[in-house]
Amino acid sequence: MAESSSAPRGNVSPEKYDGKYGHTFYYAFNLLKLGDKESWTFREEFSTDCPVWPSSWLCEVVFRKVLDDGHVFVPITLKRTDIAGQPLKIRIETYINDEVNDRDFMFDAPPTEKGGILGGHELKDIIIKHLPSPEERERFNRKLHIKFFIYVSSCHKTWEK
Repeated sequence: MAESSSAPRGNVSPEKYDGKYGHTFYYAFNLLKLGDKESWTFREEFSTDCPVWPSSWLCEVVFRKVLDDGHVFVPITLKRTDIAGQPLKIRIETYINDEVNDRDFMFDAPPTEKGGILGGHELKDIIIKHLPSPEERERFNRKLHIKFFIYVSSCHKTWEK
């Protein structure tokens, strides 16, 4: 589960979907007053419970307040924590919005994905955004709407033949 002293866990509501080609994990929550906190880490352990190739994972995403020059850096790490030898594919889609831009996402980063991940290996990426106006920086530091979609696939290869 997500562990942090800065944001209420009750606002993070994971949903899991098992499909023909893999497993989807969805998280949606609000992050309030990031500017007061300096940073907050979303940390979640999850498992696929797949009947063919089960796997377990750790997702960690660090949110920091906007730098004085307007840059925002959001590092993402997805680590496979089981020891199974079946290589899997992992993908994360991250959507970040502020309190005003409900129709257009403030951060609409391309998905991050990697195939061939064995137990103990990880996927790392960083989302970088520049917020030029003081209003955008203030809104980012005040309230964020965050959504993650995490997809684990290639565990059902034996079913696809």
